[in-house]
Amino acid sequence: MKKRPIMAMAMTAGILAGPVALTQPAAASTSDCSGYEYVQTRPAAAGETSLPWRYLISLQTGTIDVCLDGPDGTDYGLKLVRLVPGGQETVATAPTGGSDKTLSYVGPVSGYQVQVTADSAGTYTAGVNLP
Repeated sequence: MKKRPIMAMAMTAGILAGPVALTQPAAASTSDCSGYEYVQTRPAAAGETSLPWRYLISLQTGTIDVCLDGPDGTDYGLKLVRLVPGGQETVATAPTGGSDKTLSYVGPVSGYQVQVTADSAGTYTAGVNLP
């Protein structure tokens, strides 16, 4: 996986990851998410929505690719929402069933959120490629 210093990331996309440092190495994963440009491993509570990043800012129009690697035997949901004045709009949703998912969305310069929902508690890894 290609690692970028924080200044290089700020030039291509703005990411606010909450309490986790952006330069922290990604956890080992058996999913293809480990090959994504930005990777986070997070805990998820059953029945709740988790945000691997508080928000992402795409500074170019283009394709946003998102990956989810959840615990085996679970059903995790994956959704990409675009932040708009007064709220948010869902722009892409991965098919239901299973814990490993991907989605792609061709979108404008904007703020986005990746939302992960879990049917049971566990730890997941999410990856994002921005244009």
